[in-house]
Amino acid sequence: MQRVPRRFTYQFLFTLLFLGFFGSLFAQTAENSVLRPALPRELTLNDHMFILDLQDSVAPRVLEDRKEIVFTYRPDVGATLIRDQGYQNQPNMSPRGPGRVSIAFGHEQFRILYPMDRSPNGVFFFYFDYNRSFQEQFRVLEYRFIVDGVWMEDPRNPSVRSLLSGLGISQVALPAPSVLPETAPLLTPAANGIPGRTVRFVYETLPGQALYLSGSFNAWDPYLYRMRERADTPGLYELTIHLPPGEYHYQFTANGRRTLDPLNGMFGTDRNGVVYSRFMVPQ
Repeated sequence: MQRVPRRFTYQFLFTLLFLGFFGSLFAQTAENSVLRPALPRELTLNDHMFILDLQDSVAPRVLEDRKEIVFTYRPDVGATLIRDQGYQNQPNMSPRGPGRVSIAFGHEQFRILYPMDRSPNGVFFFYFDYNRSFQEQFRVLEYRFIVDGVWMEDPRNPSVRSLLSGLGISQVALPAPSVLPETAPLLTPAANGIPGRTVRFVYETLPGQALYLSGSFNAWDPYLYRMRERADTPGLYELTIHLPPGEYHYQFTANGRRTLDPLNGMFGTDRNGVVYSRFMVPQ
């Protein structure tokens, strides 16, 4: 029986490990590509028109109201001489661009490559979505394009961070998170281990208003708790109180008119049909 050389065995094992590593990397890339498609979270008519009208790449477009950033890339399409096998075998000049363009991000250490989609006019695009937590953690989003395996910065974006090696990393500034929270009221633990929670109510309206808070915690007195307008943010009113564990109902009163909390999706109705906002203070 012929023995296999040990060197050949080591090379074979190394090849298997190499293929397994890159196989898992490609699988991770494919999996995350499904989780983060190039299209926006909600494709609207304006998105359709924007994609159909894409004639050229532009600098990243920050859609602050939707918390999305649109990246675009148009390759420098060169003419390639191709001989048709048709009439008289005439040589024709046919444009040929890259077959695959991806984008990778710095907050993921550029480990995941997300394929960019292509518009009918040949412009690649990708919608990146973020949330408030991402805004608070990252003020700048770094990224690079990968064109048929070649890494490069965004040629349309002048904001580039240069490394000592000479490589460039494209950057786009994220909008500062809004002072207004996404949900309210805000509950935080009370000081010194006191049962209940410290509850912060927030409401946004016109500046200079007389805004009051009433609820089951103050016998629905419409003038007991007046909310204070922030000096640094006109039109933003706040009030912080301490409440023991339990369920509470409340409303805001502005200029004699009662209104629900637009930041609170929980509400209820009393026996008279009056709708109120509600929340729970846990034990």
